[in-house]
Amino acid sequence: MPWQYRALPRLYRNTSETLSDFVMFDLPVRLGRTLIKLARDYGTTVGTAVRIGMKLSQNDLSRLVAATRESVNKQMRVWEDEDLVLKQGGLLIIKNLDELKRQSGLS
Repeated sequence: MPWQYRALPRLYRNTSETLSDFVMFDLPVRLGRTLIKLARDYGTTVGTAVRIGMKLSQNDLSRLVAATRESVNKQMRVWEDEDLVLKQGGLLIIKNLDELKRQSGLS
């Protein structure tokens, strides 16, 4: 079976989860779940933290979660103040993945 056909169920599941997130959850949950997915797919463990291995601007994040850049900026500052995330050299570091999961309803 060609790889494209094997990838369809995963693509469908991911699309379905994303649409469900947009309808059901407010920005902190959508953003948290998006960061967790990015950490899972592109993350590298650094001590107890996870560094997302791609540069993402707040504009990029706002598009991913269907929100304004200002709203994403505000939520990211809250999480920085709570010591959950850190922006370093253009990369996002999730310092406390378990707490981010908890706040996103995933634990």
